[in-house]
Amino acid sequence: MASRFSIAVLPFANLGGDSRQDYLADGITDSLTTNLSRALPGSFVVSRDTAFTYKGRIGDVRRRATCGSVRKASGFQEPPGMMKAS
Repeated sequence: MASRFSIAVLPFANLGGDSRQDYLADGITDSLTTNLSRALPGSFVVSRDTAFTYKGRIGDVRRRATCGSVRKASGFQEPPGMMKAS
């Protein structure tokens, strides 16, 4: 039996300091989780609720994750185009 591809979208951190913008970081996490589960049939995408148990707890997980960021400017979200494996 072949093993299934597994992925988890860890919660994005709000680095802007404005707690009223937490919805944006959470919404991006939700959207990515949903879109990946639809785009990768036969794969295992960890649920939002399970992934959110890591919110605010980077720790050892960061060493195995691909890190990136999104900036909000002028009413739209702009990915800075820099993703790196940690």
